[in-house]
Amino acid sequence: MDDFNHHSRFLTNSYKKYGDLTIQSFQPRLSKPVIDEIYRAIAPHYQLSPEELDFIISFDYKYRMGQDDEEAIGDEDVDAATAD
Repeated sequence: MDDFNHHSRFLTNSYKKYGDLTIQSFQPRLSKPVIDEIYRAIAPHYQLSPEELDFIISFDYKYRMGQDDEEAIGDEDVDAATAD
């Protein structure tokens, strides 16, 4: 959470009727290295194989970092997918 707080920012909007409203905005993608470290630390406790851990980290990367399917697919997979 320290890393989340470090990368957060405060946004303030002024409203005539209500006054100022300040919210704290978090961007979890900026804390991805710390999150991956946590995944690696807890993986043995859940008896995850290296492949399962890799899947979790890759899945998390895809959605936390905003990568779409085309960016996540390697060149070999693109060739195989277009061969059908």
